[in-house]
Amino acid sequence: MDVLNTYGGETSTFTLILAVICGLLALFFFVGAVLTEEPLAIIVAILFAVLALALWSNASEQVRHEVTLRPDGVIDARKYEIIEQRGAIYVIEERKIAQEKVAE
Repeated sequence: MDVLNTYGGETSTFTLILAVICGLLALFFFVGAVLTEEPLAIIVAILFAVLALALWSNASEQVRHEVTLRPDGVIDARKYEIIEQRGAIYVIEERKIAQEKVAE
């Protein structure tokens, strides 16, 4: 397998800023809920906190590789997922399961 191009893996600044803003709003509503003893504000604070965590976890893009195969070459289906095929060029990215095993 020959790698022609690699792209992705960047972190979205916009998404990170949005996550921080949602986190600050969650903190604001939580403090307000504690001071005023308002249960609806706690629910809103929890929703903003969950949204902030979801945005934070999805801030980085997957790394994608454009590859060609040598004769009798194969792509490891346990490690990579084929996203697109353009003739002899395959666009692949690592599977989530493979990334989690590497981190352990």
